[in-house]
Amino acid sequence: MKWLCVVALLWAGTASAVEPCAKALRVQKDGSFILDGVQYSKPDALAAKLAAYRKKGCEIHLVAGKDVGFEAVGSAVAAMQKAGILKVGYLTEPRR
Repeated sequence: MKWLCVVALLWAGTASAVEPCAKALRVQKDGSFILDGVQYSKPDALAAKLAAYRKKGCEIHLVAGKDVGFEAVGSAVAAMQKAGILKVGYLTEPRR
């Protein structure tokens, strides 16, 4: 079973009415990120790609394993906020 929690980030912009989509952003243990099969090591490069998805109206689902540090997840959230992403989903698998 997986859980999804959607969180709205504060941003001083307005959402546009475009076709919605969803993309998974995977945070790796080494602090890198994978989005659409492409690995990003720098949050600024990730933010540029995320900004393109924002323009398409995409929702981003943040995926990180339990061994991924908070700092890496925080960097991903900061990149999303910098890109203007208004809605972020956190995907997790609860412990059994």
